Amino acid sequence: MRKSVNPLNLVKTKGGGTSPEEKQRARSSAQGSSVFVHLPTADQLEKYEEISPGAAYRILSMMEDEMGEKSDRIDLQRRRIVMTTSVSLLLIGAAGVGIWLEVFWPVILLFGLGGMATFLLSEVIRR
Repeated sequence: MRKSVNPLNLVKTKGGGTSPEEKQRARSSAQGSSVFVHLPTADQLEKYEEISPGAAYRILSMMEDEMGEKSDRIDLQRRRIVMTTSVSLLLIGAAGVGIWLEVFWPVILLFGLGGMATFLLSEVIRR
């Protein structure tokens, strides 16, 4: 039986394990991407395929779906951060304009504290 090479798995294994150098190479190649999923080796996928035909395809499909979901969650978090920061800066800026135009001070206080509260709450929730 001819062994197939998995082009998605860049880390080659020797005897079922990986050397420290191979792990370091995998880590350094994954640092450029925002999502990293550990792929089974070609040998492992081949064994799954022998046990249940089509299993390797299903495993890879599940991993692709998981990577897509992680990427979507990261994008959503980034958009939320940008949006809350923008709202905070807008409210604080409105308070600054209110001070410059000498608007009634409770309005200035409302905008300033609203902007700071939005920013602080978003920081607390993020951690």
